[in-house]
Amino acid sequence: MILLLEDKDDRAAALRDAAHRHTDSAVVRAATSREALREMATCDFDLLVLDHDLDHDGELKAAETGTGMDVVLALSQNPPSSARPPVIVSSKNLPAAGIMVATLLAAGYPVAWVPYPHPSGAQMSAVEAVLRGFLPRQECDSDYAD
Repeated sequence: MILLLEDKDDRAAALRDAAHRHTDSAVVRAATSREALREMATCDFDLLVLDHDLDHDGELKAAETGTGMDVVLALSQNPPSSARPPVIVSSKNLPAAGIMVATLLAAGYPVAWVPYPHPSGAQMSAVEAVLRGFLPRQECDSDYAD
């Protein structure tokens, strides 16, 4: 199962589509750090995809939505008892993404950073390349009801 922390609907759809081209794992989307932490408390995920800024196009403030760093801090301070899942950090906030990656690496997580210039084209190709490295290819015969 894949946890996707992303506030933008178009990016979430593109990332979900990229994941579904490589695995039949369910994709669970969270739009706030609180939602992501709640999902992580109930499920073991095979992969985490984390955005940093969760401002919902400027409609909400970080105090309401949290940030991807909230999830990273929770992961680093309370690592799972089983294997640490790989993490893809994908954010256009480059300084924050760098801190997220460094914190995850220091806590022993496999991590990849995919810069986010736009929700299609080269960025999705990079996400798919990382997915191929982190997840085994699975044949998918069903529709995805996420």
